[in-house]
Amino acid sequence: MIHDEIKHEDHSDSQPQEILCEEQATPEDLPMTVHLKGYEEYFEEFSWDAKKVMDVLGIKRSRLNQISGEELRVGKARVDRYLRPIYRPEDVKKYLAWTKPTASHKRSTSIIDEARLKLDQTSGELKEKLIGSQESLKEEIALLLEQTLVKLTRNYEHLGEALLTKHLLSLQKNIQESQFLEQEAFKKTKLLEEKLEKILQKDLDTSSSILSLKEETTKQAQTMEQVLTQLISLEKKLESSEKQLEKILQVKKTEKLSLSERKQIISPCPFKASRPVFKKGRTLSIQERKKIKYFL
Repeated sequence: MIHDEIKHEDHSDSQPQEILCEEQATPEDLPMTVHLKGYEEYFEEFSWDAKKVMDVLGIKRSRLNQISGEELRVGKARVDRYLRPIYRPEDVKKYLAWTKPTASHKRSTSIIDEARLKLDQTSGELKEKLIGSQESLKEEIALLLEQTLVKLTRNYEHLGEALLTKHLLSLQKNIQESQFLEQEAFKKTKLLEEKLEKILQKDLDTSSSILSLKEETTKQAQTMEQVLTQLISLEKKLESSEKQLEKILQVKKTEKLSLSERKQIISPCPFKASRPVFKKGRTLSIQERKKIKYFL
């Protein structure tokens, strides 16, 4: 029994007031949850465990846990080091009379069994029907498959044609674009060739002009050399004339010279004989003209 397994605990004077009230209360005044220690007067009345109550009420443990302490009085006692629920048979009978279920849990299980049997019967009938109509279903499925295959092949052909046409159009467009680009490149190359020819012609002209300028410069250099030689000769003549002038200055002013002496002293003008001879038809530079004027 449950009461043999419950261990009685020692009680001191420091017990709470609620436990003392539960000891002094009558069984009718007890709360819905009673904490039992094993020494109460009404402890023997709590003789049913949870399994017994479930069998009597025809309910499961989850439903028993829901109503315990709310609609059905329950006692909590320590059994084998665990707090376990115990019930009074009177409370269970009162709860059963109060609820009066139209269909108990056992009745509901019987209804479920009947429904299962009906389902088994209907499933068997359906299996027989399916087996009978299997051949017709196979034929219909085969026809559907053939039709779908024909549609798929047609759609595939249409798609292939559309893709080919699209590809051909893109190729034609690319060819036209490449031809246009080739024409543009040919035009640009022609223009570049013409520009190169012009540049080459300009180079030839410039090279010819450079050669002519070189020739002119060489000619001018030759003429300048001739002028320099003439200038050197003139300088020598000037030196001789200066010497003669010095001799003349040494002679006294009052002293009269004869014509023969004067002719000996005075030589002819060197500038008239040493004048540079230039070719006809040639224009002289400014420097050459200045030099000629200086010597004249």
